Amino acid sequence: MSDDVRATLATNGFAIIDSYLGDDDVRRLLASLDVGPAPVDDIDASLRARRGVVFARRNLLSSPTVRTFAGTTPVRSLVDAVAPGAAPVRAILFDKTGDANWTVPWHQDRSIAVRRRADVDGFGPWSEKAGVVHVQPPPAILREMLTLRFSLDPCDTDNGPLRVIPATHHRILDQREVADAAGRGPETLCTTAAGGVVLMRPLILHASSPARRVGHRRVLHVEFGPPTLPGGLQWAVA
Repeated sequence: MSDDVRATLATNGFAIIDSYLGDDDVRRLLASLDVGPAPVDDIDASLRARRGVVFARRNLLSSPTVRTFAGTTPVRSLVDAVAPGAAPVRAILFDKTGDANWTVPWHQDRSIAVRRRADVDGFGPWSEKAGVVHVQPPPAILREMLTLRFSLDPCDTDNGPLRVIPATHHRILDQREVADAAGRGPETLCTTAAGGVVLMRPLILHASSPARRVGHRRVLHVEFGPPTLPGGLQWAVA
């Protein structure tokens, strides 16, 4: 990782590398992760679909391909440059198509996936997503985490890229502060070539608009966090 990328991540809470993975890496990930269309009654808890079209696949660290990928030298070199020793703790595939053209409002990623609920000071509220327990940890833990979003298709201004507001990653914002920041901006569109990567801290304020152009916009989202959690809590997968 270059010093410029490291400095941008520290200052703005995100950084973009337009082209990073090789074509073979992208093809291998797409071949492993493509779930294609599926009848609604066959969708399991890890999949999100609209009209039988899958647009999100959770719990992907159960995939040997994803687990192996998260430990490769290109991935670890990014992680260890800014979060030494952090472990992969959650992975999700997002896809935006003409049949599943979704939007995400401005928000911060505040929850983590854990194996089971436990009464630990500073952790809460609790929820469940795709059959996995989630909890909001203390901000100090979120500030240690790093998310890598690998573009598996070209991601341009027309296919609903990630939008971020720089320098909003230092603390948890209440709803008024989120609205104020979204109103003030400025926002950045995180566009990349296929194989590009966006590095982001979980608390960066981000959103996504519907695509204006029909086609896939597949992103492999991998979160890294400290290897251990306090109070006997364990990551759901790590």
